Amino acid sequence: MVPGAEGNFVLIKDAYYKKPDISKLPFPTYLAPEDEDPSVLEPLVADLGEVDPFMLAE
Repeated sequence: MVPGAEGNFVLIKDAYYKKPDISKLPFPTYLAPEDEDPSVLEPLVADLGEVDPFMLAE
């Protein structure tokens, strides 16, 4: 079933996917200086809040 008024034409065409411009992506988020060992870096994780944003409000 296709939404719309009965008896109208429906245009069907191939999907178009444009790859994102990787120059605009926010990675890497940190560039270590050449004299710093990147293996000693610790990940920074945000604290878990009181309210789960994915649960429905009652």
